[in-house]
Amino acid sequence: MGLFRLTVRDSVTSTNDLVKRAIDEGAPEGHAVLAFSQSAGYGRQGRVWASPYGGMYLSFLLRPSVSADRVATVGLVVALSVRSAARRVFPAVQSQVKWPNDIVCAAGKLAGVSSEYRKGALCIGVGANVAVPEGDLDVGGKYVPAYLSDASVEAGAFDRYAIEWFARTVLEELEPRYAQWCACGFEPFADEYRSCLSLIGAQVEVVNRAGGPIAQGTVEGIDGQGRLLVRADGGGLSAVVSGEAHIARIGRS
Repeated sequence: MGLFRLTVRDSVTSTNDLVKRAIDEGAPEGHAVLAFSQSAGYGRQGRVWASPYGGMYLSFLLRPSVSADRVATVGLVVALSVRSAARRVFPAVQSQVKWPNDIVCAAGKLAGVSSEYRKGALCIGVGANVAVPEGDLDVGGKYVPAYLSDASVEAGAFDRYAIEWFARTVLEELEPRYAQWCACGFEPFADEYRSCLSLIGAQVEVVNRAGGPIAQGTVEGIDGQGRLLVRADGGGLSAVVSGEAHIARIGRS
């Protein structure tokens, strides 16, 4: 593997914490850590991500030389890479992307992506539900968990080889996308993203980090900068930036 150098650990507090420590120590781009469980995992905007055995917990370090207004869209590109890797390793699972960077299927949430900017670098975290944890442990979170292994792995069992293979496939899918994103921005990925966006036609309420309202209406898609396009009942169109907002409510007409 060219850009990424993967370290595999059994259990850690958080792979994000290890990558942020590497940033503080001046580690080069491409440093990556995979763990099979975490005792203090978290996802986007600091939300707790329960991390039992059976999941894939992957974090990596990026140092893109891009303008600040483009940084948030790397998470959307990572989400596309995770979905593409899932289609290769777990081809029976039909998945989509829920803006900005969750991987979902009809049964629930399969994976999520977090991004933290630190000292001029990015710590990207990917958490994925691969196999049902022992005892069908409640992993918490806002959305019902779904599992990439589906019925192919018994509850309470997980294949470390398959999880590591999935992590390496994520990085393999990401590497050329990341190079293109650095050179050209998000626009080359807009059509691919639209084709697998789960929210088309959904009624949503979008709020900022403090919970204040930003937009409410029907999702029409995304634009070339990865902004969610929401059409209000009165006809106005809002373009919502991923790094500044999250979806508080989703409904279907």
